[in-house]
Amino acid sequence: SKNELAINEYKLAISSDPQFLEAKYNLGLLYFDDKNYAEAVKYLEEACRKTNSAEHECNLALCYERLGQMDKALAGFKKALKLEPH
Repeated sequence: SKNELAINEYKLAISSDPQFLEAKYNLGLLYFDDKNYAEAVKYLEEACRKTNSAEHECNLALCYERLGQMDKALAGFKKALKLEPH
């Protein structure tokens, strides 16, 4: 994939610091960019569980949408709007 080098670097960073949420979120975004939505969800879900970020929730909802999981997508978009209504 076009993001393979960056993906490997983020995985290395996460292996040395499993609590590195920013790396997990960014890794999720790279998988999303590569259209590997199932893998993206794994990392974005964890970032969402540990932060209250409308941006994180919205990106996770987009993954669910791409995977055809519309109930989860809608719930994620609603949560994002609740966190940041403007």
